[in-house]
Amino acid sequence: MTITLYESVLRGEPLQRRVAEPLIDTSSSIWRVGDWPIDLPPSPPRPVPEAARLITLVRDRTSWSARKVAEFLGVSHTTVLRIAGGRRQEPAHSGDLPQRLRNLYDVVDRVYLLLGRDPEATARTLEGKPPGRRSPSEELRAGDATAAYLAAIDMLRPPQPTGLLTGNRPRQDGAITPLHE
Repeated sequence: MTITLYESVLRGEPLQRRVAEPLIDTSSSIWRVGDWPIDLPPSPPRPVPEAARLITLVRDRTSWSARKVAEFLGVSHTTVLRIAGGRRQEPAHSGDLPQRLRNLYDVVDRVYLLLGRDPEATARTLEGKPPGRRSPSEELRAGDATAAYLAAIDMLRPPQPTGLLTGNRPRQDGAITPLHE
């Protein structure tokens, strides 16, 4: 019985010559492993999850820390950091967190644009307290984005006194003006 080369390799007997490790060249779009060209399809970048993008935008537009954003969302700052890092949240644990995050972003973004893209002014406005109502930050913590936006508008432009025929010029004594013409 003669032993073939295949059988000697199959049994694990050492070869008579040394086998060099193949050279791997990954510098171009076509990789080379030894003498073999390997064409790999381009891998598109993975999109950033929406929650991570929104947290980053909120923090950029207000200069708030992760703790501050966590206060508004009702979660821990480690959860905010995990989400901002791109980790997915468990649907069973997050509840309505995506909706609260979208509401927070909507209010912050609108106030940010109204204030000429100034992060410090945006944070100051959201923290301030308009006369006769809760602050925008208190409204956001309570989960009412609409009331938070209206409170921020009241901070930027305080409400005018209401009443019929009020103006900034007082009526002169003895003046008679018809109510209609």
